[in-house]
Amino acid sequence: MTVRASKYFPIATKPKVTQADVDRGSIVRYFVKGISKTNVVEINAEQYNIFKRNPYYTVVKLPWVLKGNLFPSVMNGIPVLSIEEQNKKILDFYAKRMPELSRKLTNFLEYASPILNIIPPIPQERSGYVTDNNMNTDTTTSTESSPTSSASPTYTALDVAAAELSYYVLRSDNTLWSWGWNGEGELGLGDNTDRALPTQVAGSWESISVGAYSLLAIKTDNTLWATGLNWDGQLGVGDTTDRNTMTQVTGTGWDKVSTATGYGNHTLAVKTDGTLWAWGSNGYGELGIGSSGSDQLTPVQVGSDTNWTVINAGYDRSFAIKTNGTLWSWGSNGSAALGQGDPDTLAVYTSPTQVGTDTNWTKVSSAWPFTFALKSNGTLWVTGQNISYGLGVGSTDTFLIYDSFTQMGSDTDWADISCGYEQCVARKTNGTVYTWGYNLDGELGLGDTTNRSSPTQVGAGTDWTDVSGGFYDALAVKNNVLTYWGWNYNDYLGTGNEPELSPVSLPYSSNILY
Repeated sequence: MTVRASKYFPIATKPKVTQADVDRGSIVRYFVKGISKTNVVEINAEQYNIFKRNPYYTVVKLPWVLKGNLFPSVMNGIPVLSIEEQNKKILDFYAKRMPELSRKLTNFLEYASPILNIIPPIPQERSGYVTDNNMNTDTTTSTESSPTSSASPTYTALDVAAAELSYYVLRSDNTLWSWGWNGEGELGLGDNTDRALPTQVAGSWESISVGAYSLLAIKTDNTLWATGLNWDGQLGVGDTTDRNTMTQVTGTGWDKVSTATGYGNHTLAVKTDGTLWAWGSNGYGELGIGSSGSDQLTPVQVGSDTNWTVINAGYDRSFAIKTNGTLWSWGSNGSAALGQGDPDTLAVYTSPTQVGTDTNWTKVSSAWPFTFALKSNGTLWVTGQNISYGLGVGSTDTFLIYDSFTQMGSDTDWADISCGYEQCVARKTNGTVYTWGYNLDGELGLGDTTNRSSPTQVGAGTDWTDVSGGFYDALAVKNNVLTYWGWNYNDYLGTGNEPELSPVSLPYSSNILY
């Protein structure tokens, strides 16, 4: 069934700076726009919580510095930033989520007259986030420099992952390397300092999953560890305190983990006994525990079934596949992205619900407004709304919605799929890579900034082995070389261009995979 989105747009109230904000030295500002509009409205926290539940609006929660210092330092030892520079850095960062913010916020201090006479204190180095003494913390010293290419072994990538300006490589020797943005401690290196080069995370690792600002990873001994942003308990360590060091999640026998990216703040995991577990935000029933509203700070078992095998934590929604090949979804049906054949985009499913009757599903990847899934016959299926042409079905109608999984094209040789915010990257069995959807910052790697409504091949290579769609970019492996394209804000990847519109080999690739 095809339905169309409403064009209604709200009238919202702009918040004021309070004395409490001044005393604290920072505030959070909230913005909303309709998905088909270009104008942005500033709203308050209560309105933000309302609009973020509606799939027809895009919302941004933007921190704003009033005094003091939000950043302890910046990459490569550049001195601490001034208030104006800090706000410029923040604005540039969040404007990528909502480009219209650049026009809305022409002056950081546009309505901060109550604080203009305050003299900012001398910035102090932040000591790092508090770790719960009741939890185990991996305190092994991390390797603080990039590996050299002098060693004889040849390492390949077991997995690569792109978060929001943070990047990860899990190597064939079970070492984990991270670099990029580290403002929330998501690199797991014991501090909040950005890294320009891949730096080893202490431990022996088997699998990883990254959120926008968090990392969850399973060690070779099947213990589960987490670091980074923890606002809604998505780290599963018993509280909502951020971490900058890998901290153990209670329990043993962990086999797979998936933590949500972007606006999602929940995590799913499967144990070696086939049981399914969830924790973090549960505002839309995305934990699948039969209710919604209360966040869970530690793992909670989902039902009693013992045949779960594939998981994907999406944007306020969740997906899982059982060993019998059946696909299940739950949480928010925003944009009809659950694929339940339900046109009600405000519907909430609080327990795992089977999607259709097919028994040959193998993988799921959910972006913000749509979800893709692979079948064992190599076909690729999609459900949700065609924001930025992300359905990949050749349509440029952004109000087009599929409320059940619909086959994308007729190809039967798809091997892998990974979605970012409003774009996807997929690999075929012959080693070619295709992208489609949002492309403002070269997220598609096609040499331009034009959105694509159908899968378009990236280059002519047939030797791609792994791809990971980030929020506004992609990290991939081609002929055992780390390759990147997309946003590259502040040249975090060290390629010399911002953004990178076409795939480029990372200059330190040979130091990681050689």
